[in-house]
Amino acid sequence: MARYTLEVVQHPIHARMCGFGEKDKRSLDPPPIVKLNILNEDGTHSDEFTSTQFYVVHADLWSENQQINCTTVVDPSTLPSFSSQTPRTSVLALSDPNYVRNLVGTTTSSSHILQDTEGHKGVYFVFPELSTSPSRLFHPYNGILAALTPFPIHRAMSSGHENCVDQVFSRPFKVFSARTFPGMRETTELSMKFFKQGVRIPTRKTRNQES
Repeated sequence: MARYTLEVVQHPIHARMCGFGEKDKRSLDPPPIVKLNILNEDGTHSDEFTSTQFYVVHADLWSENQQINCTTVVDPSTLPSFSSQTPRTSVLALSDPNYVRNLVGTTTSSSHILQDTEGHKGVYFVFPELSTSPSRLFHPYNGILAALTPFPIHRAMSSGHENCVDQVFSRPFKVFSARTFPGMRETTELSMKFFKQGVRIPTRKTRNQES
């Protein structure tokens, strides 16, 4: 029976916090790319990609120490404030806090069978539209957790196996404010290779055309 493992082959390096509007999205740079390795029972790599169409990878935002899920956090402005003059016997009316998303954009990727920069075919999951939104709780260094799961229509969902097949963390990346962001980096060779194969990855040329 084949074994599936994930490998981050392109790590995000930095990001500029985006606003809440649709026109102010700032993608992680470079976009995270995850490769699916298919291993045979003897440990050799398999090039049988037929079953990979039934799998997706979901991305979450985690703290640098990989202990805290930062994808969604409580907005501190919606927490009740306690005054030192408030009598201890009084009952405060508490309302449910609001939650804000730190990771926005398309957080799920289906599989793509693509050639890498060496011309070898493989199964990849690409996240070209992930952005970090402003939050008072954001940490300047974060990481992406990619989790491989069967697509809902796949029979494995009802076979009794765990939904999560494998997961992997990216390296930490730094989040900048709009004022301190050093600018987008040159498009990577891997991103350009996948772009030429039809994957909608924002390249430096397309970003300049949109701005």
